[in-house]
Amino acid sequence: MAAEKGFEDFGDVFGEATPEWDSATATIAVVPLLPSLFYAHAPDPSRVEVLATDFHSFTFARVLTVHDLEDLRDDIGIGGSWSEFVDYFKSSLSSGGVKLILGGLQNVGSGNVHATLIALKSKGLPRISLSLNIVLNVPASDAMGTLSLALFRAFKRKESDAVKGFHIFLVFSYSEHQRSSQLMESLSSERLLIAVYDGEFEAADMTNQHVISFVNQEKNDNLQNQLDSLSFLSKRKASKPNLAVKASTASDVLLNNFETSDSGLQQPSDIAANKGPQVIKSSKRGALVSRRPRVRGVLLQDTEDDDDN
Repeated sequence: MAAEKGFEDFGDVFGEATPEWDSATATIAVVPLLPSLFYAHAPDPSRVEVLATDFHSFTFARVLTVHDLEDLRDDIGIGGSWSEFVDYFKSSLSSGGVKLILGGLQNVGSGNVHATLIALKSKGLPRISLSLNIVLNVPASDAMGTLSLALFRAFKRKESDAVKGFHIFLVFSYSEHQRSSQLMESLSSERLLIAVYDGEFEAADMTNQHVISFVNQEKNDNLQNQLDSLSFLSKRKASKPNLAVKASTASDVLLNNFETSDSGLQQPSDIAANKGPQVIKSSKRGALVSRRPRVRGVLLQDTEDDDDN
């Protein structure tokens, strides 16, 4: 049973218990009650130990086994799984409304005094009621020492977790602050650039030297880009007349070459004088002359007969 139903993940539960005398003892009680602390933990997976003490007069303790908690579960009538009941047990002890009811003889040091630890998770739900036994002398000192040491270790764990969380928070806050500063600086630079371009800002009024240098650099870059574009346009305009000059020069050269070759040719009159009279072909065609139709079947005659005639 212990192997299946245990307290491996029970952990530590600390709390303050409000001490009260029970109704039967309250009328004759003469011992004042002091604020008390309780501590529930699992020394091993098979049992849970509950301690309660005021560090002065009364110290109580009890060890609960799995069988004891099963009986408690049956008494209060909580269903569900074992793990759900253990969670309910821990939640009830951590609720903050725990009471320590003392009964028996009111004499300090009397072994007949007993206590009941009552825990209620919330109103309307079943309450946890654990009877505790008083411990005296050395066992009482051991119980108080166990509670004190466990409380100190829990405090150190909380402190370590808090330091880690605070360190993470500082790192996150610093990174967010750096990012916010960069964004604000970038926004200020953009606004200053707009003001400079609109002629509504003087550099003498600036206090942030980094922003001043940034603005000046932006202005210089823009001016340089404008100068480069103007230089490119002037080069293009200067290159067009050169092309026209080159074209006119080429045409002049061709014209001179043509005139030179033309002067080297002979005139038609010179050619006619050198070659003498020649038949000049008319460019105009003569009128068409009708041809005589050919007569087919011509009769051939012997020439000798003609001579005889």
